[in-house]
Amino acid sequence: MENKEKDLLKKDLNVEELKKKYGKVYEVKAEIEPEGEFETVELIYYFVKPKAPSFNRYIKTVSQNSMKATKTFVIDNIVEEQLADIEDKFEKYPALCIGIGEKLLNMLGLPKSTNFKLL
Repeated sequence: MENKEKDLLKKDLNVEELKKKYGKVYEVKAEIEPEGEFETVELIYYFVKPKAPSFNRYIKTVSQNSMKATKTFVIDNIVEEQLADIEDKFEKYPALCIGIGEKLLNMLGLPKSTNFKLL
């Protein structure tokens, strides 16, 4: 894990201050391996729970461009203090928004798995 990158993400962020400013705040950790198993980067971001307008915008646009819709959905819900950093990381790691977006959708009830069978 690259500790420098992890430290930069947490720098100047006080979780208690974020809670005072935003109310409930959720921590999302993502571990990515940009060079395979030789390098692991841990990213930590803080989000508010997605609200209906953000989710509705996502639903309306996901069929047209899923990457753009997911990226916008994530950006809508990240704490303002980390916005510039996550936009920079999306340039460096484009698929990062998919993993984070999925976690945000889980908060709204997206199941990890759904099964059906013919009766």
